[in-house]
Amino acid sequence: MPFIRNLFLFCCFFPYIAFLPIFETDLQPYALLLATVLFTISKDRKPRELWFLMLPGLFCFGLLLADEISLFGLRVTASYISIWLISSATYSVLRADGGVGLIKRHLNWSVYLWLVVGCIQFFFDKTFASSVVPNMSTDHARGVTSLATEPSFYGIMCIFFLLLNYTFNNNNRILAAIILFQLIFLAQSSVAILMIVFLPVYAFIFMSSRKALIFTALFVVFLPAMSSWALMTFEDNRAIYLLQSILNDPLSVLNNDVSVNARMSHMLFSLYGFFDNWLLPHGFNNFDEYVAKSLFSSNSGYIWLGLIQKDVKIMSGYGAALFELGILGLILPIAITLIIRRAYCNDFRKFLVLSFFLNTILFGAIQLSLPLLAVLIGSYSFAATVAPKGNTPIIRGLDK
Repeated sequence: MPFIRNLFLFCCFFPYIAFLPIFETDLQPYALLLATVLFTISKDRKPRELWFLMLPGLFCFGLLLADEISLFGLRVTASYISIWLISSATYSVLRADGGVGLIKRHLNWSVYLWLVVGCIQFFFDKTFASSVVPNMSTDHARGVTSLATEPSFYGIMCIFFLLLNYTFNNNNRILAAIILFQLIFLAQSSVAILMIVFLPVYAFIFMSSRKALIFTALFVVFLPAMSSWALMTFEDNRAIYLLQSILNDPLSVLNNDVSVNARMSHMLFSLYGFFDNWLLPHGFNNFDEYVAKSLFSSNSGYIWLGLIQKDVKIMSGYGAALFELGILGLILPIAITLIIRRAYCNDFRKFLVLSFFLNTILFGAIQLSLPLLAVLIGSYSFAATVAPKGNTPIIRGLDK
């Protein structure tokens, strides 16, 4: 049992590593398979909010039976099932003796291992570790991938490292600095940087004090000068260039940056399709046809820089759920928000910051099948039902 727990957590913190060259997907299914084993053999009672996460997966099975069963449809169904099973398995791991300390250890050494691989790629060889990470995308004009398949996924992993660091390590500043260094200077992901900006914005809105107001005012005043200095100092850094572009002309980023444009386009068209179909499900493998139809039938002048191809996976977590499942896709943000609310029942401001931030970025290019997302949800669920109320981090005192 301890071996299965450790292997499960390893697969969650390193979801792109392929043990066997069998699966052609970016995210490997090993975490889901081990979560199924843990869920089957565990005897603890799961909170009702976690059971709510099961409903989208069940509805997907219904859509598969009603429509033509395809490999693409099965993969999409597995992504909805994984968020439920992995979060439930994480809950079971935390309920076991020493479970909290186990996740803390995996988090800490994983951050350093991602850092080491990222630094080797950045300073020596961008293709390093490509033998264990299939579909690794390397480009000299972009950041490195570390143990992910592309810089954007590396940056997204860093975001969840930050959230887990806050949850389990009381926001360890050294570890947080290492994670931010990876996000900004190694991954250089424009998408991940745009996402992480929402965190201080929401913190300022919901937790602002007089000192915060003064600091923010000074930051806004000196931001253009700082960005210009940074651009001259780190002229090849994609993140600094993105910041300068946003300050000069925000729309230029959408029209010129293919990565940002593709992800923004997927989010906008999936949401548009959700309302355009009167909240009814589109099912699987219909997004490409809907986008092509919308672009050719409208005169909006919207610039789509990406490809429109068959079997395209929607690069928006919530957008995909709403487009494919219709109104039942709302179960996911509602359940996740309820879980965070219960975890922070005695700290309404932190609940607002974390729930707004997590729900916002899940409209972006974050796959719902990302294991660390489910690990975070399972941790919140555990904290809500087991840990002492009102502590920061939410599971302090249970790490032994």
